[in-house]
Amino acid sequence: MVRIVFLLICATCVLSPAPSYAQPLEERVVEHTLDNGMKFLFVKRGTAPVFSGVVIVRVGGVDDPQGQSGLAHLFEHMAFKGTPRIGTVDFSAEQGIMRHIDSVAVLYTQTLATVPLAHRGILEALERRTTREVVVANPGLEDYEITRALADALAETLRTAPLRYPSLPAFARAKGYLADLQRYTAIHRTFIVKDEFSRIIDRNGGVDNNAGTGKDYTIYYESFPANRLELWALLESERFMNPVMREFYSERDVVAEERRMRTDDDPEGKLYEQFMATAMQAHPYRVPIVGWMSEVEKVTAQDAAAFREAYYIPDNTVGVIVGNISIDSAKAFVDKYFGRIPSANRRAPEVRTVEPPQTGERRISVDFDAEPQLMVGYHKPNYPDPDAYVFSVIANILRDSGNSSRLYRRLVQTGIASDVAVYEELPGQRYPNLFVLHASPASPHTTGEVENILYSELDSLARVPVSEAELTKCKNQLEASYIREISDNNSLAQALARAQAIHGDWRVVTTHRANVSKVTADDVMRVARLYFRPQNRTVAAIMRENVQNNGHGREDQ
Repeated sequence: MVRIVFLLICATCVLSPAPSYAQPLEERVVEHTLDNGMKFLFVKRGTAPVFSGVVIVRVGGVDDPQGQSGLAHLFEHMAFKGTPRIGTVDFSAEQGIMRHIDSVAVLYTQTLATVPLAHRGILEALERRTTREVVVANPGLEDYEITRALADALAETLRTAPLRYPSLPAFARAKGYLADLQRYTAIHRTFIVKDEFSRIIDRNGGVDNNAGTGKDYTIYYESFPANRLELWALLESERFMNPVMREFYSERDVVAEERRMRTDDDPEGKLYEQFMATAMQAHPYRVPIVGWMSEVEKVTAQDAAAFREAYYIPDNTVGVIVGNISIDSAKAFVDKYFGRIPSANRRAPEVRTVEPPQTGERRISVDFDAEPQLMVGYHKPNYPDPDAYVFSVIANILRDSGNSSRLYRRLVQTGIASDVAVYEELPGQRYPNLFVLHASPASPHTTGEVENILYSELDSLARVPVSEAELTKCKNQLEASYIREISDNNSLAQALARAQAIHGDWRVVTTHRANVSKVTADDVMRVARLYFRPQNRTVAAIMRENVQNNGHGREDQ
């Protein structure tokens, strides 16, 4: 097979002089909609012969099908695994081994799922002991041979001690399927050209090749020399049109390990997960992006393929190209390559659940052997509700203005807390969300002390008008933040992509400034009184086990 990299050499784009930065952004964004419904935005800017390309899909953790949490994140991983032409030495032969992998993986997943979580600990301890014995007795075995010997040993244990280990029959069968899965996976590796998609990008001068899954969207981005615009369009369209569930089950294990490290074994991750599950009781914003472990372990390649079929469709996808480009060439390239993707003739599923109003304070403590942390959150509307812009101002006053902010001076400079943060809209922007304060008390101070100080500052916003000087400073800082956001090609491309995908209008990037500039001191007081009420509040704190509480609420001393 002719290697794909030799098919991707592109002609140099004809570049015209870049427009002046004095021209408003609104006048420089060029919209272009393909026949299949996919929307593109182009911005010609800069003098360096480079550009940044972004493709964003309006699908994130909030869209995970019930019982398949973490699937949006897992599919993002799969988008780097290549296509029938990229990442393989012989796709026809590879397909056969992938079918074997899928069938065995489903049996393994289904069988292991019958083992209750309550029985896993004792069975996994038995597995570790038995595996050590197998390895010592049979040095040099391949992984699948070790697992096969383990399965045989577990079956012998079942024969000699049938009542000692609960759920051992299913556990032993699962390990037998796992041995088959590992054997097929080892064969499959001989067909794979590892990381070929990313290596093509690297060889052609591409940088910042990455992706991310949020609650509301999944975004893919990289930057290239300007004469690689056609290459970018070909590569991105290829992986969206012809993804292959290559190494799916290995990647599923990677995601499971990611969850262990970032949530199960991380105090802040565990606190945030429990906080969100308490604050949101109906809306899928409550479900972690990485997924619940019991569901991550069960998801299959067929599930991922069905997910892609439902959401990765042209009219649910936005492309953005920003840099020193020819707009006419950009249009021609995206028409040629992205235009190949068939229209779906249907809409992607949308979340129907609406979070009901909270009617009383919710509190949760998280037992974890770690230093204390506190999260306090309040339900609030999302953009374009006018009150959402007021929260931008409040967040800046409280913490986003840096070391001169109210909470920094009140908590960090005094040594009461080691850190304090304010999050204006968690966990996403598509639906009503949360305004969250997060602080880490500094010993010997407690979460109760910090909590009381947070409430006093919020109460001050509700009772005392913000001075004109503080309000002006806040708006100037938000203006500076906007300028930084659009300062380079990649950040501007991502900002436009998010605005278009989440709100349906890229102009939110610019209109946000105008709406914030209208916020008054009276608006701040009104919003603080309306939303910062105990019955609209959720509080979560980390506390070590067996530590007695005192002061306000649950306490870690």
